[in-house]
Amino acid sequence: MIFTICQSVKLIHKFFLAFFITNIALVGLMFVFIYMTFSSGFNDFVQQEETKHVAMVKHQLIELYSGLGSWQPITQSTQLWRSIVEPQKKPGEPKANKHTSTPPKPNNSNATPSLLWVHLPAGSLKTGQRISLYDQNKKVVIGRANLNDNPHIEPILLNNNVIGWIGLVPSKLVQSSPAKAFLAAQFHNYFMITLLVIVLAFIMAIVLSRHLIKPIKQIVTGTDELTKGNFASRVIPSSKDELGTLSNNFNALAHTLEQNQQMRFQWVSDTSHELRTPLTVLRSHLLAVQDGVFTADTKRINLLINQVDNLSHIVDDLAQLAQTDSVNLTYNNA
Repeated sequence: MIFTICQSVKLIHKFFLAFFITNIALVGLMFVFIYMTFSSGFNDFVQQEETKHVAMVKHQLIELYSGLGSWQPITQSTQLWRSIVEPQKKPGEPKANKHTSTPPKPNNSNATPSLLWVHLPAGSLKTGQRISLYDQNKKVVIGRANLNDNPHIEPILLNNNVIGWIGLVPSKLVQSSPAKAFLAAQFHNYFMITLLVIVLAFIMAIVLSRHLIKPIKQIVTGTDELTKGNFASRVIPSSKDELGTLSNNFNALAHTLEQNQQMRFQWVSDTSHELRTPLTVLRSHLLAVQDGVFTADTKRINLLINQVDNLSHIVDDLAQLAQTDSVNLTYNNA
């Protein structure tokens, strides 16, 4: 069924479908590969940033606990907790406040900043909103009531003693997290770019199909002219590839047919002259005999027989030529 349909489709449509389907397949594979690679890399990046953020918060909590000896200040001051878990600078860079004396990390001028920070400024992951604090007895200080509600749990150690627990719900587990929103936005951007590339591929497929089919159409048109007897038809080669060779061969064939036609016309003219001579002789002698100018003696009859024999030879040659043309130059219009 499909093979039969393909046979009835025009060549230009076959070229177009071949180019367009191939381009769509390549663009689709590139879209899936790029997005999957980006998504995986971005999730790894978010996980690393969250790990650094939790480490920073733990460090500040240890400093706070070592100075005050309890988590009560955090319980009494939500603003204090926010100042610890919600950085005002890029995640991973501790923020100095009145309760901590943590020095900032040294600035590495040779480090290459991540391009993701162009779209994700400090704090945009909202990691601090997903952090919970528990005391050494695993009772909530601030955040989620149950410690086990946090997929990621780490102990807070001071002098090898557990002074509390910190819990985190990773961004990938939150349905409406900024990271997922960012990925969705990137997916939309990639999808729009893919659609644009598909439109360009559609246009290019049309242009290439028409470019490839143009010399073939010229050859088809020239062949139609040959079948009508117009052997002066010629095709202008548009390339030096196989289609160009086919065009040159077509022109050579048309030239040969044109020469044969001219030779045939010349031969018919010569044959007509050869036939006219004995016929003229026969007619003149027969009229002379009829008028009594010549007598129908043996000499006159032998002369007329010789002219008839000449005509017979010419007719035999014509019959042999016609038979040769019928065998070697038969055109089957299937």
